[in-house]
Amino acid sequence: MELSTSSSNEPRHQSDPQENSVSRSQANEQAFSLFFLADRFPGDLWQHWSPCPWCSSANFLPALRQADRLIGVSLSRLASEVSKHVLQLAHLGLLVMAKAWIVRPLFTVPIPIFCWIHHGIFIGMAAYTTLAIVPLVVIAGGTNTIIMSSLSRKGEAAYAEAGKVAEEVISHIHTVRSYVGEERAIEAYSRSLETSLKFGKKSGLAKGLGLGCTYGYLFCSWALLLWYAGILVTHGVTNGGKTFTTILNVVFSGFALGQAAPNLSSFTKGRAAAKNILSMIAKIPERSRTSENGMEYLLGKVMSDGHDIKNIQLKWLRSQMGVVSQEPALFSTSIAENIIYGRKEADIEEIVEAAKVANAHSFIQDLPDGYLTKVGMQLAGGQKQRIAIARALLRNPKILLLHEATSALDAESECLVQHAMEKVMLNKTTVIVAPRLSTISNADTIIVLKNGKIAESGTHMELISKGRNGEYAKLVTTQVPVNNKERHPDYNESAVSSGTSPNVPEDELNYKKMNSVIIRDQESQESCGPPRSASISSIWTVFKLNKSEWSLAIQGSVGATLAGVEAILENEIGWFELDENSSGSLTSSWRMTFVIVATFPLLISASIAEGFGGKYTCAYARANSVAQEAITNNQTVAAFGAEDQVLSNFKHELHQPSRQAHRRGHIFGVGYDFSNIMKSFMVLIVTALGVAETLALTPDIVKGSQALCSVFSLLEQKTTMNPDDPKSEKVVEVKGDIEFRNVSFAYPTRPHVTVLKDLNLHVAAGRSLTLVGRSGSGKSSVIALVMRFYDTSCGAILIDGKDIRDLNLRSLRQRIGFVQQEPALFSTTVYENIAYGKEDASEIEILRAAKAANAHGFISRLAEGYNTHVGARGAQLSGGQRQRVAIA
Repeated sequence: MELSTSSSNEPRHQSDPQENSVSRSQANEQAFSLFFLADRFPGDLWQHWSPCPWCSSANFLPALRQADRLIGVSLSRLASEVSKHVLQLAHLGLLVMAKAWIVRPLFTVPIPIFCWIHHGIFIGMAAYTTLAIVPLVVIAGGTNTIIMSSLSRKGEAAYAEAGKVAEEVISHIHTVRSYVGEERAIEAYSRSLETSLKFGKKSGLAKGLGLGCTYGYLFCSWALLLWYAGILVTHGVTNGGKTFTTILNVVFSGFALGQAAPNLSSFTKGRAAAKNILSMIAKIPERSRTSENGMEYLLGKVMSDGHDIKNIQLKWLRSQMGVVSQEPALFSTSIAENIIYGRKEADIEEIVEAAKVANAHSFIQDLPDGYLTKVGMQLAGGQKQRIAIARALLRNPKILLLHEATSALDAESECLVQHAMEKVMLNKTTVIVAPRLSTISNADTIIVLKNGKIAESGTHMELISKGRNGEYAKLVTTQVPVNNKERHPDYNESAVSSGTSPNVPEDELNYKKMNSVIIRDQESQESCGPPRSASISSIWTVFKLNKSEWSLAIQGSVGATLAGVEAILENEIGWFELDENSSGSLTSSWRMTFVIVATFPLLISASIAEGFGGKYTCAYARANSVAQEAITNNQTVAAFGAEDQVLSNFKHELHQPSRQAHRRGHIFGVGYDFSNIMKSFMVLIVTALGVAETLALTPDIVKGSQALCSVFSLLEQKTTMNPDDPKSEKVVEVKGDIEFRNVSFAYPTRPHVTVLKDLNLHVAAGRSLTLVGRSGSGKSSVIALVMRFYDTSCGAILIDGKDIRDLNLRSLRQRIGFVQQEPALFSTTVYENIAYGKEDASEIEILRAAKAANAHGFISRLAEGYNTHVGARGAQLSGGQRQRVAIA
């Protein structure tokens, strides 16, 4: 029925069919123009805010802001809070960047798509007949979102546990290698991934069902619309043009809703990750950290100059303190930057002066780059300790806290540093914790603690005068070597009671009987070839590796991950000492390797897009290394008030990429907008929707190809030390005869510095060998070569007359006991850590070993005894306790 727009008093005229057809055509054109305008407007907004769906520029900046805030909040937490969650601490550096990376995709595709969806659904609501399906779609989508969000949180937590296992193994690679623990490490990592795999399967099932239900309801709505539209046209209620317009709107709305469904997983994953980030940022600490290491006390007060330190501004208080810990924490920067942590405004002259006082200047000068040398595992323990001492002295603090500061130094260096520090300690309040009593004999007051209480206090002479029954005198007596009594009958207790040492002429010491040897510093400029660079494989290698697992994609990806861990553990120790192979860099890459390999018809687009994200990925990796170091060494950062400096370094790593992100965003936004003008035809608009769904996968393809390059370089890395070389001779029994023949050696990271040169030594079976010398003289290198952590540059090492390069490495290490300077414990129980040296050990053997290492007493006093968890890196135990467990 046609309704006239004229007045009722005017005569009505029948409309001309041709004129009516023209008016309908114009109406349809206007309707289409309005539709196209509504379609283009949100699309243009999308181009402005997200200029390229596969470009990382738009999403890099919000993710950077999230990571920056999280780093700052992490460093502001109480150390006591950190210790409560010490298992999470080792992995927090990884989670900071990984969570930001998970949140990042929200700013690229899903949010712009949902903006476009909103206007599409608004137009499609003209088809009222399809509203009956909308509640079902809402219910299906809401249920799927809730389930996916829950599974994402649980899966993320499970994967974080697996990451901690990998990080711990790589950090303790010397211990893993020495006790042949590679297979156990892989098994532990595999077990930790089983939970993640279970949630991954459930998540995949939930996502599949959710998408299936959503598309199923959409197809039902289209069928209902076609059926109802046919009835309307048949009965003359409407015409084909209006019907086509309505169907077109519904189809476009359906496409919009269909595009929304795949992106719901991005919202749920981002929501799960953002919840942890925002909760950490929003959490208010119980109160500002009050003691130097951040631990809270239950009762009483700690006073400084008559003021309760709880009422003193924490940052100012710590600025008045200098700290040297038992296990020095250095950062992977230059030596100068590590020393300047004590006072960032110091100049180079002050840095050098502090290094000279700490007796570190000489060895620093001998390094290839001097004070600009990058530090890490390449330095000896004593060298690290002296740098830490220089860092504390540079601050010129009013209060100096020395926690076994000279324990890692040789006797000569300890004497020199001790004399220098005695001068520095003048007019300074100094608190010393020292296992060797020779370093505290000149202290103004000595306090002996027993069971958490003061047993004795006084000067050295006052405490010695109490006789052999005094607690301090007992400690002095126990530190006199037993062999001295046996070798020197003239030794008597009066020497102890009088506070003097027995006068033992140096020429009376039977060095031949002790089979000792002195190794001096020896350096040369012998060159070695540069490290072998790994080849880059094609992405098609994935299909070859997982050919038998195509139908089980999740299981295949887990298997590939385990192969990566195994490939890492097969590398020689020198490989781990390279900067690019630090534990932070390696473990932060695992989350990126879990990508879904999908069939993508437009591989050309992926190859073009490949250049867009690489720099940002590298920037994230560098920033992650800074973040993980800072959080792991939280106490050192807090002690020197370096939180702002850490944040500055973190921002510096990402400053240049963020500027490039802005620039690329504008460039690609303009170019992409002009290209879309060509899609104004109806058929191309429909086609573009399908292409857009495919292009949404491009970021995963790009990230996957980048991650695969790293994975394949690990898998194809050829080690010269295959622990299971079939050609090697399996070791059944070791008598213990060790011989070095003309051995020269240089570390892979410093090939131009020869540590050992033409060294010859021999230790007969059953005899003992003592290596003495200055720090950096090669003592630890001899141990490392016997364990075959490295191969010699020249010469040969023989065990029982056989070259160790011809022996099966795994069976050889199983017959060698190894205790290193800095003990490495795993985040398991005391019992399991002791049993790490021998898997089939009985309980009686473990108890016997603990008693022999003088560890049974303190273990028995722990809350759960041998079943007590030691925490990440043994954080729940003191340094001495960790060392005794390692000896056991």
